[in-house]
Amino acid sequence: MALAAAPEVKPGQDFVGIGYGLSSSGDVVVYAGVREIGGKVAVCGLVWYEKATSSTRAVEAKFTEKMSFKIDGKGLSVNTRQFNRFKTKEEAQQGLARCSVTQTAWKASYGKAKLKMALGNVTIYE
Repeated sequence: MALAAAPEVKPGQDFVGIGYGLSSSGDVVVYAGVREIGGKVAVCGLVWYEKATSSTRAVEAKFTEKMSFKIDGKGLSVNTRQFNRFKTKEEAQQGLARCSVTQTAWKASYGKAKLKMALGNVTIYE
């Protein structure tokens, strides 16, 4: 049985971004917003790299998956590995955000609330 692909949406004005640097290996930007999909909260996001090396792209997912997400004070469990990834900001601006549908039921107030994102504590040893 094939699994359905995660839904994708065009990023909107409600999307927010957070960026982080990986030493001298370049920067990562995570850009995300919430949508209602099937009565649940979905966090739709995309990631792009700025002056990133191949090692940045290799470890980015480990950092991004440790991020926390909240909407209207409610913590969300988000699978950031589902987000679309782009090599540049220009590509990202032309692309779609892929959604991670959470188990949280949608409330009308979420449509007006801003998504809050925070970086998690991560240490990666090579």
